[in-house]
Amino acid sequence: ALGLIEGLRERGLDVPGDVSVIGVDDSLPGRLSRPKLTTITMPTAAAGRMAVDLLLASVAAGEAAPRTTARLETHLVIRESTQRASSP
Repeated sequence: ALGLIEGLRERGLDVPGDVSVIGVDDSLPGRLSRPKLTTITMPTAAAGRMAVDLLLASVAAGEAAPRTTARLETHLVIRESTQRASSP
């Protein structure tokens, strides 16, 4: 997302005036950038634990784990890289 913002600026576009940009992961560079990056946060540690648990269960069973759907809570953190779209 930060590279996208840089590329948009090089083309004379303003973020968020012309284009809104959202990132995923709430990285430190996004929190320190100008404009500060709007982001979606997710519990990466919980996702990692789920993946390891599924892998270990597959190894213990000697076969692939059945297809599983898991939902992790995410949050939208609105900062400076987005704004309401203007009417045409």
